[in-house]
Amino acid sequence: MRNESITALRPQIHTIKTMNDMSDIEIFQNEVIRPILKYQNDLIVQYSISKALNRNSKFGSLITIEKERFLEKVILKDNKIKQELTGMVIGLFTTEELNIYLSKESEYKRRINSMVKERIFSTL
Repeated sequence: MRNESITALRPQIHTIKTMNDMSDIEIFQNEVIRPILKYQNDLIVQYSISKALNRNSKFGSLITIEKERFLEKVILKDNKIKQELTGMVIGLFTTEELNIYLSKESEYKRRINSMVKERIFSTL
């Protein structure tokens, strides 16, 4: 029941193209991680900006490149915050998807962190 509820929440991303030569990692990224990130986008961005403001009250008045540098330095390199952002994705995996994630955890974590960074930076 939980697995069906979780997958029903995920938006369809029609711009994702699947190709025959895609690796299992790329397929999982496109079919599971990207829809979860799209669903969680507002939460991820709000959380990241909130953490940035907590560390630098002038964050909102910085120019875009300064915001990116600050977020890169503080938010995305802080292991606790990185784990929390990753947890926002992992928490919406089905049990089967969690097993797939755990089989190549470091690679999936790296991809999740990279995609989270892109999503945050695209809103600045």
